[in-house]
Amino acid sequence: MDARRCFSLAVVTLLLSGSVSLAVPQDTADAAEAPRRPRIGLALAGGGARGGALVGVLKVLEELRIPVDYVSGTSIGSIVGGLYAIGMPPERMAEELRSIDWEDALSDDSARKDRDYRRKADDPLYLINVELGLSKGKLVVPTGLVAGQKLGYHLRRLTWPASSVRDFDRLPIPYRAVAADIETGEAVVLGTGDLARALRASMAIPGFFSAVEWEGRLLVDGGVARNLPVDVVRKMGADVVIAVDISTPLARRDDIKGFLGVLGQTTGFLTRLNVENQIATLRGRDVLITPDLEGIPTLGFPQFGEAIDRGETAGKAAVERLREFSVSPEEYAAWKASHPPLFTDEAPVISELRVETGGRIDPDIVSNRVEVAPGPLDWAALYRSLEHVYAFGDYETVDFLVDGPKDRRVLTIAPRPAPEAPVRVRTGLVFGTEFGGDSAFGLRVGLDRTRLNRLRGDWKTHIEVGRRTHLSTELYQPLDARQHFFVAPGVGWDRHPRDIFIGDVVYARYFDTNLYARLDAGYALGALGEVRLGLVRDYSRFSEAIGSPALGEASADRAGGVLRARFDQLDNVRVPRSGWAAHVEAGMYGELLGADSTYNKLSASALGARSFGEWTLHGGFEASGPFGGTRLPFFDVNWMGGFFRLSGLRTDQLYGQYAGLARVGTRYRISKLPSLVGSGVFVGATLETGNAWFTTESIKPSNLIWAGSLYGAADTSLGPIYLGWGIAERGNNTFFLSLGLPI
Repeated sequence: MDARRCFSLAVVTLLLSGSVSLAVPQDTADAAEAPRRPRIGLALAGGGARGGALVGVLKVLEELRIPVDYVSGTSIGSIVGGLYAIGMPPERMAEELRSIDWEDALSDDSARKDRDYRRKADDPLYLINVELGLSKGKLVVPTGLVAGQKLGYHLRRLTWPASSVRDFDRLPIPYRAVAADIETGEAVVLGTGDLARALRASMAIPGFFSAVEWEGRLLVDGGVARNLPVDVVRKMGADVVIAVDISTPLARRDDIKGFLGVLGQTTGFLTRLNVENQIATLRGRDVLITPDLEGIPTLGFPQFGEAIDRGETAGKAAVERLREFSVSPEEYAAWKASHPPLFTDEAPVISELRVETGGRIDPDIVSNRVEVAPGPLDWAALYRSLEHVYAFGDYETVDFLVDGPKDRRVLTIAPRPAPEAPVRVRTGLVFGTEFGGDSAFGLRVGLDRTRLNRLRGDWKTHIEVGRRTHLSTELYQPLDARQHFFVAPGVGWDRHPRDIFIGDVVYARYFDTNLYARLDAGYALGALGEVRLGLVRDYSRFSEAIGSPALGEASADRAGGVLRARFDQLDNVRVPRSGWAAHVEAGMYGELLGADSTYNKLSASALGARSFGEWTLHGGFEASGPFGGTRLPFFDVNWMGGFFRLSGLRTDQLYGQYAGLARVGTRYRISKLPSLVGSGVFVGATLETGNAWFTTESIKPSNLIWAGSLYGAADTSLGPIYLGWGIAERGNNTFFLSLGLPI
């Protein structure tokens, strides 16, 4: 055989052998890749509290032994889907999501009694429960009413075992969360990054929750773009889609009541339209489950458990369609074994704690508010720590991260800086009338220049116009990292009317105009209160407005030392249901620094409340008078009268050297309001006794005036509204209406 024939034969042999060798492995590979069962994708819709139904459906899928290969969700669907993707069993998921106080989780407000006294001291002045920012002369308005501090904690706690996973395809079940770009309206599918933050972005309800920054985009709830992400799981590789639609259907014409109904229907168009478009893409063996959630509104989170049961019922109703995707117990066990869960009931053991501050304040100040120590993580202590740091008001949210290998877990507390707005703006509106008497009106604005330095000094300015005109400013400077010792110089100007009564008739009115300066040093007691000792120097001028010319023009100089202790543990300063507050002040004034008034005055007051279900029992007292053998000058006598202060009498109808008051009352909450609107609508009654006296000899039981009131109140985000009737001895009675604390 010549060389050419040998070469040709060799080439043919190689080609033949190559074709055989290539063909056999290809057939084998195709056989290996051919699915023995269809790949199942789970698409979970958003729907707020109706999301409990998603958990119920998952319970049925587990009972039927249906392996899920891909999962995607929107809003509450993203939370349920994300927890399932990390391996949380549906039974445990139901337990966890039922146990969350959703009313609280959907609010950023920490318990008022736990906030720093400095933050809550002005609450009685600025009753509108909204705080704005001011930067470079422009108002800084948040992108949502709620930043998501508490919700973020729950999402992080539930998903912490997956905190180191940055590719969601590497979760036990590949997962996608769906959000929307608020700039373009496009659906944004999140498959990489921080899982907890992806869940938070997916349910950032526009206008309610603040939008989430994500890789240069501003994301909100995905419901406006893709509320039922069928196409998302399809693109992930699903052969069959099981879609669970819990979205709220559009209302019928007869059910659309008022402008809120029209607004709700209009916004519902966006969500419902994209859901219908996704349902239209279902085909062949796909399964659509639509639980009956009639009567469970989107924000009806107290009914979350009921929604779980209804979802389970809907899943069982679809068993005949679902059963074809069931596998044998052995195959399901093998599938479970090949998808080991990340979720665990064990708390992480922390080896190292790190605290970040964002460079805005002294790190020691933040560290002093952290109660967590190395060892098994105490979730309750971590929650309190995050709340304490968040209470500074310097951060949009205070997040945490558990990272690192099992034997070297690192807990990082990481505040997320708020938008730069160095001046906080608070407002308040006060209106009151006793119908038969004068009305009082006041518009209040508070400006708080925060974070003056790393020790968190601040500069507060208060402005009021109306019946009373007031301008004051105070610099508050902490002296140590624990925020205990402080100094506080301040100046102010105030002008307000004073009525002199004979019986219940105004005999004269004068205006008290006061200019003052003070320098305080004190000790802050955190959330409990503060104690101050200071020097005060003021000048008052009195001018007649109406009535007898006996008063004429007068002036007074005063200088002295003042000891003041204030405590506040009330849950709500507007309509308290629990807690207590107290105030004690002692002033000693003399002829120094050019002053001409010498006297001593002691005042004390306290109030408390305790609730039993919807009933609240509350009470309080006031007492004031001179001490040390002195008498009060005319410009600093004590006043008494008005709603809650001898109801039935006119406001400040009585005056004297001494004043005392005791009252008890009961209140019933007839309706609870959503947290964004207020706390509730109440009816109540009080019983009061007290008087004002000119001598100690006249302070005796026979000289007490008895009074009481019946009233209705509504605690709203604009402040409390009171309407009621007061009655006192000798036929005195008044009807009153007030917006803000009663005048």
